[in-house]
Amino acid sequence: MIEISNLKVRLSKKDIIKNLTVNFDNGIYGLLGPNGAGKTTLLRSISGYYQVDKDCIKIPDDVKIGYLPQHFNSFKNLTCNETLEYYYYIKKLPKSDMKEHIVTALELVNLIDNENKKVGALSGGMLRRLGLAQAMLGDPQILLLDEPTAGLDPEERRRFKNILNSFDSSKLILLSTHIVSDIEDICEKIFILHNGEKRFLGRQQELVEITEELNIESSFIHLTGGN
Repeated sequence: MIEISNLKVRLSKKDIIKNLTVNFDNGIYGLLGPNGAGKTTLLRSISGYYQVDKDCIKIPDDVKIGYLPQHFNSFKNLTCNETLEYYYYIKKLPKSDMKEHIVTALELVNLIDNENKKVGALSGGMLRRLGLAQAMLGDPQILLLDEPTAGLDPEERRRFKNILNSFDSSKLILLSTHIVSDIEDICEKIFILHNGEKRFLGRQQELVEITEELNIESSFIHLTGGN
């Protein structure tokens, strides 16, 4: 669904993504790597936030993308419902379907009872769920989630995982995180990025087998750190 070929991204005179070539099909991928690995830059490039060579990232024209940035914010005086209306118009989605899509998104993230609550009064976990709801508007085939569980307490993290596990298997979800347990619980496939370069792409079990062959503890932390 996403074909990336020889992607290079340079920011502030520094090479963040270095000649990256990788393909992503349907399923939930854990995008794993230490801080500064290039995870956010990669997601921003796929989402169109960063302008890159269009030949480097190929996505079918009819495929919709939903994006949850690492730091999701909205106007504090807007309600949850008004916030989703705002993003719905930004995404230029069909107005006739707006109410239905917003209700569906709020129900899925368990915020329907807080639809009239103002953003400024939301807890951190509720704000992340609202961010996921805006990413889901229009039922996109691709979801890009940048550190979606960062800063959440265990209960909110569990709720977030349950939401992701409820998604249709036909979607492509790229979930960026440095929290290894999130990958273990949610993602069948793992993509390890380090210093802007691909270190591993495959199923979780394959990575476990590799670590066992190399006599490394069966944890992803070692590989993400480049050790």
